[in-house]
Amino acid sequence: MARANAVKTANPAIIVHLAALSPIRDSFERPFEYQQANLVGTMNVAHAMLELPDFKNRKLLIASTAEVYGLQKKVPLKETLPLKPSSPYAVSKAAADLYIQMMFNSFDLHGTIMRPANSYGRKFDNSFLVEYLVTQMLKDEGVYIGAPDSVRD
Repeated sequence: MARANAVKTANPAIIVHLAALSPIRDSFERPFEYQQANLVGTMNVAHAMLELPDFKNRKLLIASTAEVYGLQKKVPLKETLPLKPSSPYAVSKAAADLYIQMMFNSFDLHGTIMRPANSYGRKFDNSFLVEYLVTQMLKDEGVYIGAPDSVRD
């Protein structure tokens, strides 16, 4: 398969998997695309890694999301909290997290799952808070923040 060939050709010591389909609002309209991109995409990366010689000496770094915790009342969020995804996007990332944890346990794959609260840097997508605020300010337009009392650790 192409995924395995690309990984074999690169022969990396560390794979950093940052790819995802992420606009949460869109995930309600396109849930199957989100599962395909986020869960199956992550599975492809992990299984390609298994095809490398001495894969147990390599590391896999996965970018997940704090969205997998859903709307928790406990702050700060702890990694031991149960996963309670509240969108198709969060379900796809939680499923990918669980699959990778299974790979860590069953195949002795080594790596880390990160769950950042928010990320930014999408030049052409202002559906994320930082991009939205910067875009609105550059246009000298007002901003609307739907839940200004939300807190994330």
